Amino acid sequence: MTPYSLGIRLVNCLNPDIALNYGLQLLAAYETQAQGLQWGEMFDPPSPDNNLTFGHALGALVVDGFIMILLTWYIEAVVPGGEGVPQKPWFFVLPSYWFPYSGNKSISSSEQFEQIQYPSHVKLEKDPTDLSPTINVVNLTKTYGTSFFKKLFDCKFGKEGEKRVCFLVLFTTDNYRKSCN
Repeated sequence: MTPYSLGIRLVNCLNPDIALNYGLQLLAAYETQAQGLQWGEMFDPPSPDNNLTFGHALGALVVDGFIMILLTWYIEAVVPGGEGVPQKPWFFVLPSYWFPYSGNKSISSSEQFEQIQYPSHVKLEKDPTDLSPTINVVNLTKTYGTSFFKKLFDCKFGKEGEKRVCFLVLFTTDNYRKSCN
């Protein structure tokens, strides 16, 4: 007789290690019998004193897999690791997560250019009218402080000064600067 009831052992099977252990023990118990485990006997107990079956352990492993998928999805969304934008902890309740484009009108970059009031010192080019954009970047901004310091800029010049490119050193590495010199 086992010391725990079927309900307690099924709750324990929420831990995948325990479910696998029960499944392997039950599989071994079936295999020590004359005919082994057959598909028709998945939910038949291997002995009269053990009411947990291999079907229970297999079903618990499937449920454990779904629980792990849900936990991974949630944790990766809230704490994305290296790259990615963390979601709010209640992100899955928001309709904007499930229907990101519902109710939002698509806006082109030329319409955005006309709608946003930029300060007078900002000079922007008009989009070409004869081309369609492959990538449309909308509302992308980066704000820097008002002071730039000497060793934070690295300027590269091509032949005779054309194709000038300036990088903030924050975005480049020493290896890159050494390879360009």
